Amino acid sequence: MNCLNEIALTAEAMRKADSITINDFGISASTLMKNAGKAIFEVLCEEIQDIKNKKFLILCGKGNNGGDGLVLAEYLKNFGCDVELTWGSKNYDVIVDGLLGTGFSGKIKEPLLSLIKQSNNYKAFKVAIDIPSGLNGTFGITEDKEAIFKADLTITLGALKTGFFMNLAKEFTGKIKTVDIGIPLEALKQAFEDKTQNNFNLLSYKNFQELMPIKRKGLNKYSAGSTVLIGGSRGFTGSIVLSSLASLRTGSGITTCAMPENTEAIIASKLTESLILPLKLAQDKGISKDNINILLEKKADAYLIGPGLGNQDSTKEFLFEFLKQLQKPIVIDGSAITLLAENKEIFKYSKENFLLTPHEGEFKRFLTKDKDYNEKEKINLLKTLAKDLNSVILLKGFPSFIATPQGELYVNTTGNEAAATAGTGDVLAGMCVSLIAQGLSLKNAASCGIYLAGLCSDNYTKKYRQNSMIASDLLDELKEHLF
Repeated sequence: MNCLNEIALTAEAMRKADSITINDFGISASTLMKNAGKAIFEVLCEEIQDIKNKKFLILCGKGNNGGDGLVLAEYLKNFGCDVELTWGSKNYDVIVDGLLGTGFSGKIKEPLLSLIKQSNNYKAFKVAIDIPSGLNGTFGITEDKEAIFKADLTITLGALKTGFFMNLAKEFTGKIKTVDIGIPLEALKQAFEDKTQNNFNLLSYKNFQELMPIKRKGLNKYSAGSTVLIGGSRGFTGSIVLSSLASLRTGSGITTCAMPENTEAIIASKLTESLILPLKLAQDKGISKDNINILLEKKADAYLIGPGLGNQDSTKEFLFEFLKQLQKPIVIDGSAITLLAENKEIFKYSKENFLLTPHEGEFKRFLTKDKDYNEKEKINLLKTLAKDLNSVILLKGFPSFIATPQGELYVNTTGNEAAATAGTGDVLAGMCVSLIAQGLSLKNAASCGIYLAGLCSDNYTKKYRQNSMIASDLLDELKEHLF
């Protein structure tokens, strides 16, 4: 960790970082407050045009956030801005929220509740100091949405907060900028490494650039990564087609698409660049166990199983036996996840070579029957499951999370709701298996895959309406972001 934007801390971890700064490094709370006020002022000067002619209302609470607001007020006044600390009769251009900080939890009470509602209903540019008042620093939205300050810009202090990425909090944070207020990186590192806290590593463009494989001189199709993708049962052929195209587009030298023999003609007509491997059918029209040796003999660098796989009894038997024998890394998606949720014993055969890519519904199938959970529980459940299954898990959503058997936790920072359409998960699975075949670890392939998929979705929505995106549009966008 060498950058403020590489991590997100829980509220408790942030308090620990503050405490280490004050008690171990001898930096006073008043110094941090002065640094915060100055840093916030500098960001406002960058973000707000013609700032001298703007009228500010700065709402200050009793805690440190209120102190930061008072320091900011002095900077703005000295700069020539018109500043008030209580509601008056002026037409305010900017409202700054310094009422509550990351330490707040529970319900907002009067008079703060009325202040927040009044601010939200007022037409002005709204700025939150550190965190919007009413938002939980660890879990995001936990109480009434009407009791949360709705910021256009959040200037967070020292480090990002995990609550920014939980439970639709982005609806209230607006644009987020992190500022250095003098908390030493060593203090942040110690707080981040506290195993009692579910702090996040953040996926960034810098990580993406450093990890993404490039085709070196001298590579050929055999050394550029070979993948075998298994799925595409009758009625679900599109899934494996999308995955195969994504594998190729992400850089695989050879992609073999293996499907039940009764869908070979359909899939072969859609895939001109992939090798085609028809699989023998069992009596119930599922995939026979007799295909296992053929698939293992392919000696692929990585496998993907699940997109459109089907759920026949024979397919289930094939899947379980195949995973027992497989030594190579494999991405497990779609139907395969559902089948494995019914028989978690298979995971004792994991050699840390399984990458699972469930969406929320598939993830819940691994939990206790009929188990539901809230945002406070989700992260613990995800970390526990990754350890219990000895597998890397990429939990798809907005945002997406990655958990490893070692307890590492990553959150994606790209993507949007345009990807909430059938087939995008198949594209992602194909991207991940391709990256593994090209030499990335399961964790890094999941990180690059989900970051890249989100980047493609973000780029698409800059040009077209969100509602118009379909899964194959991600394949087109991939060309612009691979290098």
